[in-house]
Amino acid sequence: MGILKLVPTCLVLLSLNCLADERAAASLPADRVVSQPSYQLSAEAIKRFSEEAYKGSGDAAVKLSDHYFYSLPKGKIPQMRQKSLDWALIGAENGHVRAMYRAYQLMSVSDQRPVQTRSLFWLQQAAKNGDADALVQIKECPNLEAKRPFDIPCFGPQSTGE
Repeated sequence: MGILKLVPTCLVLLSLNCLADERAAASLPADRVVSQPSYQLSAEAIKRFSEEAYKGSGDAAVKLSDHYFYSLPKGKIPQMRQKSLDWALIGAENGHVRAMYRAYQLMSVSDQRPVQTRSLFWLQQAAKNGDADALVQIKECPNLEAKRPFDIPCFGPQSTGE
């Protein structure tokens, strides 16, 4: 199991920018170092979390979203990303702040303007509810026309969604 160093731009393991750095992590206080989690779920756990998420559990929906987000079987990446988005939206609707940010991440790369609009909505909701990554992103991407450094659009197929 690897160890991740938590830095201000990578406060939560869901960030795609998190990289293993065991040497740096070893010098951090215990409350700043976490083990790299496994996102794989058994069929039984998927069933249980699905039922919980449909009943309103944001945590269960995020676990399912993570499972599909990090599950990348060859030839099925688009399907896994869609399942991850489906569960992120359920988690976001259930009030889970990280699910709101995940919905933004997954929707921001769409080439469809209505999907991009919803992506911005979920980014705004995550920021409004105090998600640290969302608070950084909303400053850089406050509207659909905003661009990142090097003229990279915040929303659309060329965006990074992070």
